[in-house]
Amino acid sequence: MNAEQLRVVALVEANKYVTTYNDCYNEKDVVRVAEAMFRFLNKTPIDTALPITILDLTIRTKNVLRASDINTVAELISLSVNQIMRIPNSGRRTIDDITSVLQAHNLSLKESV
Repeated sequence: MNAEQLRVVALVEANKYVTTYNDCYNEKDVVRVAEAMFRFLNKTPIDTALPITILDLTIRTKNVLRASDINTVAELISLSVNQIMRIPNSGRRTIDDITSVLQAHNLSLKESV
């Protein structure tokens, strides 16, 4: 399936979901759910040379990473959970945020050794 077909499938499924589980829905709800479904269905890896700002990380997580001079996706995925935990102001929420966003792009942090 190409990207356009995936978008159509996501939109149809999102419309079904929103109208079934939400009595008061609007077009924005359908579009929001469709985009989330498209990202899930598409899961295309991103260019790791891109800056971390393109990831859907929380502002706090982005700030923690930038303060440690981690600016690209490649730099981020070269780190392990233990290395990120040693960064000042990072913690379990930071790790959860990073891992969930990376999983959406078929990426992960480096395995701890």
